[in-house]
Amino acid sequence: MSIRVKSVFYYLILILSMAMWSIALLSCSSGSSDDESGDDTPDVPQVVNDAVIMYLPWSGNSNQTGSLYNAFMNNISEIERAIVAQKSMNGYRLAAFVSTSPTQAVLVEVVYDKGVCKRDTLMRYTSPVLNTSQGIADILGDVKRNVKADNYSLIIGGHGMGWIPVKARQTIQTRYFGGTADAYRADILMLAQALEKIGMHTRYILFDNCYMANIEVAYDLRNVTDYIIASTSEIMARGLPYERMWRYLCGNTHNYNAACQEFISFYNTYSSPYGALAVIDCEEVDAMAQLMKAINATYTMPDEETLEVQSLDGFSPPVFFDMGDYVTKLCDDATLRNSFTEQLRHLVPCAVTTSELKSMYDIGKIKVSAFSGITISDPSISSRAEAKSTTAWYKATH
Repeated sequence: MSIRVKSVFYYLILILSMAMWSIALLSCSSGSSDDESGDDTPDVPQVVNDAVIMYLPWSGNSNQTGSLYNAFMNNISEIERAIVAQKSMNGYRLAAFVSTSPTQAVLVEVVYDKGVCKRDTLMRYTSPVLNTSQGIADILGDVKRNVKADNYSLIIGGHGMGWIPVKARQTIQTRYFGGTADAYRADILMLAQALEKIGMHTRYILFDNCYMANIEVAYDLRNVTDYIIASTSEIMARGLPYERMWRYLCGNTHNYNAACQEFISFYNTYSSPYGALAVIDCEEVDAMAQLMKAINATYTMPDEETLEVQSLDGFSPPVFFDMGDYVTKLCDDATLRNSFTEQLRHLVPCAVTTSELKSMYDIGKIKVSAFSGITISDPSISSRAEAKSTTAWYKATH
């Protein structure tokens, strides 16, 4: 995630920009004069085959600190440019829940009409609950009722810290599942429970957040989504290059490999050339758990040997280790190791990374010499990972 100099001037600009965007979002309601004329109303079908939901909860604290709001708005604008370039939204709809301030939020639908994209406001929220499964279920349920589709995909923006419980997270200007204060943060299990509550099984969940491509997260979400698209490490504040990637993430046919290639092509030439992205097939998670249980029954790694395993985070000691490198160094049995390598290939069908990754935590840069596209916290001795034995993944594999 990019490091930005925080100054009084920056925050004045941020607050002014947020206010302008809030006005813009609210002004795009379906009751505007353009919509009332009748002739300009887009012909949006009641039910389509596919809908993409952007869930962009408040990403700062109550004083605006740490907010990624402007980045979120740029992300939506990028998608709109991609839609205009495609000249169509045939077969899918796009909705975005956006927190415009710590206490206000809107649900908008992006529609394409006569060469331009418009944002129709479907609902407005005052103090939406963002840190409980029921609160998330209420919001996603609103989307489901207002934007009907046979299939849904979910894009989540914000800060991220993988499986780590809310209370263990630190404030940082990078992309938790939520904001920089507990009132705006949610644990992964809350998301899984919310999706189960409303009966929404997604085609994919894309986390535009840091540290979400780990096996612990995949295990918790394996029953509510087909795929997870996420980063093993930190993501720059500008987020994913949606204008390039969008055509592979929308509609009836998704091409996750092509999406990853667009991501890495962008970040290899970006001003901050650091980024990693992977696709996790959730149908393969249970098989990996069974295999890891067999490996863990025989092998354990001494703490001092963890220093030899590829870390994909900026913490000291590390929290998120490359899973492929960890098991390769952990397991001496050739048959088990070959079975693991083959299962890993099915679990992570696509993974890309730059040669170095950047962190705002203890270590500035991470040299990547081993990369499998998914991390694991089993070998971590960090106090940040002290709750690892309470995860469903750990219990299933030890």
